Amino acid sequence: MDILFQLLHSKSEDLFYYSAFSFLKDTDYRQLTENTVILPLINGIKDKSMNVINIKIENQDHYFIEKYLKWDSDFFQIPSFKIELIICKHTDSVLLNQAINKYIDQIPENSYYYIDIPTENIYLLQALASTNFKLIETRLNYYLPTVRTQSETRYSVKNAGIDDIETLKTVATKMRNKYDRVHADSSFSDEIADKYLARFAEEAVKGFADIILVPNLPDIKPFGFLAANYPKKIEGSFVSKFVLAAIDSSIEKGWFYKLVSEMVNHLKERNVEYVTTITQSANKAAIKVWEKSGFKLYSVSHIYSLRK
Repeated sequence: MDILFQLLHSKSEDLFYYSAFSFLKDTDYRQLTENTVILPLINGIKDKSMNVINIKIENQDHYFIEKYLKWDSDFFQIPSFKIELIICKHTDSVLLNQAINKYIDQIPENSYYYIDIPTENIYLLQALASTNFKLIETRLNYYLPTVRTQSETRYSVKNAGIDDIETLKTVATKMRNKYDRVHADSSFSDEIADKYLARFAEEAVKGFADIILVPNLPDIKPFGFLAANYPKKIEGSFVSKFVLAAIDSSIEKGWFYKLVSEMVNHLKERNVEYVTTITQSANKAAIKVWEKSGFKLYSVSHIYSLRK
C-alpha cells in the first residue's frame, strides 16, 4: 500500500476538492487536504474499513478505494458500497475508462455502488462515459459563516422527541424530494426511497442527529423538521452540518426558512462558526431558502451509481 499512500500525498492539490471543508480559505490547503481527505483514507485502509482494488491497464495502476455501507446494505437488502476515490498517476480518460469497465467486471452480481465526484475532476467524469455507471444527482454544497449571521426575528420551535417520530416519518414520506440521491436513482422504487427517508428521520430523532427542530404551533402537530449535528473542530474552526429536512408547506408556508433561521441561532449559541448543507442543482425551492438564509455555494459534485 506504500505506493498508493505516496500517490495520495503526491495528488494533494487535486484531492483538495474532495474535502468537505474546502470553504475554509484561511487554512493551509495542503494541511486541510491531508487531515480531511488523505489521512481518513489511509486510516480507513489500514483499519480495513475501506478496501482497495487495483486495476492494471497498460502497466498503469488504477486504485479504487471502496467502503462497505452496513446501514444501507441492511435496509435495501443488497450489499452496498461507496467508492470513496478512484485515483491513478495519469489523466488519460480513455485509459481510465478501460480501468473502470474492468473494475465493473469484477463487481459481484446483486450489489450496489455509488461515487461522489467533484466537478473539478474532469478526466474522471469523462472516463465514466460509456460505462454502466449512471448520473443520479448533481449536488450543490453550501456553507454559512455564522459569525456574521444571526436573525433578530425569532420563531416558535421546539426539539423533536420520541413522540414525534411517526408524525415526522409521515412528513418525510409525503414531501418526497425526487432529486435526492435515493429517489433519483432508478435502482430503487419511490416506495423504497420513501421508506429510506422515513427511517432516516426516525433514526435522526433517536440520536443520529444531535438536534431536530420542529414548528411549535398551538394545536398543530409538527409538519416539518430540520436536523443538524453539533460542531466538529476542523483546522481550528467549529463546523456544524444540517443532515436532513422536510417541510409540508401545505399546512403553513415559510417554515423551511424559519427552521433554518432558528437552527442557526441555536448553533451560534454553541459557538459554531460555520454551518454546511447540501441540495441538488434541480431543487430550486431549497436553493432559494439557502440563499435567502445567507448560505454560499462552495463546491459542486456529481453522484453516479451502479446496481449490478
